[in-house]
Amino acid sequence: MSTSTIHAELWGTMYKAGDNREKLNRLSALLRQVMKEELTDRQRDAFLMHVGQGMRQKEIAALWGIGPSVVCRHIQRAEAHLRRWTQKLADPVSDTCI
Repeated sequence: MSTSTIHAELWGTMYKAGDNREKLNRLSALLRQVMKEELTDRQRDAFLMHVGQGMRQKEIAALWGIGPSVVCRHIQRAEAHLRRWTQKLADPVSDTCI
């Protein structure tokens, strides 16, 4: 999904009339799509297990049979990707300026 498409979705969602639940659902779907397209499977899974399910990095590492530092790297990279996309979404002019 291109950044301009994401911008159009986000700004359209924010400014259309309708209830907040619908807006929240559309933003949630957009975030899931960005996570699916921008993160590796391991980054996405580690992030969701840690943030969404509250699992500790040691627990994820034991489940996957890898070291906690590797899990930490997956989570950090996922957060960095999501932070960059969030910043791009918050500033729709950012990728049109040179």
